[in-house]
Amino acid sequence: MERGIDMRRIRLLAVLACVSTALGGVATTGTAAASAPPSNDTITGATVVPSLPFSDTVDTTGATSGPADAQLNASNPNCTNPFQPTLNKTVWYKFTPGANGALGVNASASNYQVGVIIATGTPGALTALTCGISVATTPTVSGTTYWVNAFDLFANAGGTLHITFLVPPPPPTLTVTATGGTVDRSGVATVTFAYTCTHATAGDGFISLTQTVGRFSISGFGFFNDAATCDGTSHTWSATVFAQNGKFSGGKAALDAGIEVCGAVQCVSAPELLATIQLRKNG
Repeated sequence: MERGIDMRRIRLLAVLACVSTALGGVATTGTAAASAPPSNDTITGATVVPSLPFSDTVDTTGATSGPADAQLNASNPNCTNPFQPTLNKTVWYKFTPGANGALGVNASASNYQVGVIIATGTPGALTALTCGISVATTPTVSGTTYWVNAFDLFANAGGTLHITFLVPPPPPTLTVTATGGTVDRSGVATVTFAYTCTHATAGDGFISLTQTVGRFSISGFGFFNDAATCDGTSHTWSATVFAQNGKFSGGKAALDAGIEVCGAVQCVSAPELLATIQLRKNG
């Protein structure tokens, strides 16, 4: 699964900082003083990616937004920027491969949060193929031109864009199960997971926990971001869950978890994990 900007990803508002760390990027506000528009500010000036790998660094504080950006933003509902109605501080790239293969784009080293869209078509009539927060990847067909739009996800002031185009490595794999949990005297739960993965270096997850205590239903959530040991053997993660309306206690609890691992340019999510776990008292 690619990191698409769609409604399923809105939960990243709560964990975006963790995801940025998983991908090796830091989300910060761009520089205050705007520069002149970069040469690839519009699609007609798109920087040509001659071959893979290719890297570029651009000051986007003076970048603008125009009709081609708006048309692209509307071309695929699954790739419409959920955080702003338009694409802001945009720059363009284009790549035409000489053979069938794949294209990966990684802007996670930038000093602001970058959205990436990969599209095909012609200027003014583009169709978004895939999109992502900092990274995106797509299969490619020989002779087809692929347009890449990099924009300021939160419509701030832009910043220093560090973007790399490369042949993506194999996609990550992930299996994960809940193995149980504990609850301390203050009513904070810790849930443990066993996971096996390949071709990834970091993982993150959003965890919801619900427990019936007497006549009341206690619920809470937590998230984690951690290094992933993806050598094809089983390892463990843990996540702390804080109750929102009381205290967790020893006993059974209903778990709902969404967990993913991320490699250099791709992330994959495990199927939604729904399970009943036993919380043991700890202390």
